Amino acid sequence: MSYQTTAVLENGLEQVRPGVTLERLEPLAGDASARTFQRLHLSDGSRLVAMSTPPPPLGDGGAEFQTVGRHLAGAGVAVPVILYSDVKVGLALVEDLGNDLLENHARADAPKRSQHYRAALTELVRIQHQARRHPGLSPALNRSFDRATFFRELKFFAEHTVDGLLRLPLTETTRTALSSAFEDIAERLASFSPVLCHRDYHSRNLLVHRGRVRVIDYQDARLGPAAYDLASLLHDPYAELEPTFRATLIADYTALSAEAGVPIEDQSAFEEELAVATVQRCLKAAGTYGYQVVHRKRHHYRRALGPALSSVREQLPHIPEHHETLSELLDGCAERGV
Repeated sequence: MSYQTTAVLENGLEQVRPGVTLERLEPLAGDASARTFQRLHLSDGSRLVAMSTPPPPLGDGGAEFQTVGRHLAGAGVAVPVILYSDVKVGLALVEDLGNDLLENHARADAPKRSQHYRAALTELVRIQHQARRHPGLSPALNRSFDRATFFRELKFFAEHTVDGLLRLPLTETTRTALSSAFEDIAERLASFSPVLCHRDYHSRNLLVHRGRVRVIDYQDARLGPAAYDLASLLHDPYAELEPTFRATLIADYTALSAEAGVPIEDQSAFEEELAVATVQRCLKAAGTYGYQVVHRKRHHYRRALGPALSSVREQLPHIPEHHETLSELLDGCAERGV
């Protein structure tokens, strides 16, 4: 933390906790972005979290974290309270929600796990429908997933995981077939009716705090398919869920959507949408993991590659026209130990 940022931090603390001083800083594990996080232990025994985001021109200084966060909060979504911000230096002080990730509950006893995952679905439905209808100037409502975005994310997987990390020796024929499959998956996913998507809705972006599931890392929210965030939660490489529990959660999501006034009219069609979203989302995540290992030297991400690609393989019966091409790809990844 720079001298300038420290001065802003002290100024922010004085505004939100007058007379309270900083006793120590505790670095917190971040995500795959350029943001960094530190827990502030204060003289009155309370705690806050300081989030640093690259300021302009390298980043937005956390501006979208704030605008999207306030929009979601206004719609009743359980996001952390933003207490202070200065986008010029990229610093925000936010409510400390602790360290209890939903990931920690993926293997908890059945009643507790069901309770927390159903709460996560409740927040998801709020994002998808209440937040989309909530008025505001949030940038999330002015940007969308499209075919080009989905295709670019799939190509990112091919570049950074297939070629960069695993170095699979694919023939030109295979590459052409793979590109065609990616084009079709992107086209199909972009054709589904949009809702508001969190964009990265998984167990490490959901915290259990005082009995409630809270949502973080929402700044990239945008319009997209309803199944996209659900696929992220159900086929989460960080917290693998067994098929029977996933089926229960799909039924819970269906009921919650109906309660929100947006019933799923054709369950079979929705489950097809979910399968396509799972394939795209898990390959996109696998691309991120490959990039993090090769370019950022964050080797712990390699552990998530196997579960991500296993979820893709599980969905192949739902996209029979690309079954052979994707199976060949996954077999090659398996031969490289993934």
